[in-house]
Amino acid sequence: MAEKYHVTGKPLDLTTDPSFPKAIGLVEMTGAMGLTLADRRLYNALLANAYETIHLEQEHTIRLSDLRQLSAAAGATPHKHNARIKDSLKRLKGQVVEFNALGSDNSDWTHITSLLGDMRFSKAADVLFYEFPKALRPLLADPSLYARIRLGIVYRFQSKYALILYEILQRHASRKRKAWTWEVDVDVLRRLLGLDTQMPNFGDVLRRAIEPAVSDISAHAPFNVTATLQRAGKATKGRGGKVTVVAFHVVRKPAAGAVATGESVPMEIDAAAPIGAVPVAGGGVPGSGGM
Repeated sequence: MAEKYHVTGKPLDLTTDPSFPKAIGLVEMTGAMGLTLADRRLYNALLANAYETIHLEQEHTIRLSDLRQLSAAAGATPHKHNARIKDSLKRLKGQVVEFNALGSDNSDWTHITSLLGDMRFSKAADVLFYEFPKALRPLLADPSLYARIRLGIVYRFQSKYALILYEILQRHASRKRKAWTWEVDVDVLRRLLGLDTQMPNFGDVLRRAIEPAVSDISAHAPFNVTATLQRAGKATKGRGGKVTVVAFHVVRKPAAGAVATGESVPMEIDAAAPIGAVPVAGGGVPGSGGM
């Protein structure tokens, strides 16, 4: 693998601030509506644990007790058995997703694949043996674009929507800019959040997914997030037109704030033009009425 693709810290010890490069094609996947927050956390841990040899055709190993400990670190009730982990693994293997659904890595290829390959357990040794699908391995090991994901932050989130948005926005975090904006079509955002058919009223998406995610990210990530809505069509009965685009406005936290979230920030950052977002008390989203 290229030298820049590496893991920092110890993936199974959150006190070491572990991180790994996650392919943008995997960050911007669709079809994962069946995955829970716990499933997504677990998958990131499996990726980080295997990353240095993820391109090889081999089984990777991880102690189930270490995975249970990670769950406990996230506030889950500690347990001695592996039923929850096995349930998550079944969902990860059974969930068929579209890799690189948005084509951000400039590839002509879109892959439809399961997230995990074959797995086996050793009950006596409390060990999981697992592998990744053959077609997926080279895409994970040598991505043209990636986001450096920090597991300590992943395990702080209380919402799977916060985790999804954090990974997408983290793609830009390595750039030396103080602020940036990510605009996304509402239908595309629904696909990324796994809400293709759920919450048909966008007002529910806003209140139950976007607003809590914005607050969660701002509390734990090295950047603050606000969001604004862009509408189309004529206003009716005192309400705006249909929301077509959501713009996520991101501002990197100063060094002191980043330390509080457990994230390091480059000392040199580029100046950026004002992004025009109006912060809302509590990290909410302005303009939420009139759905």
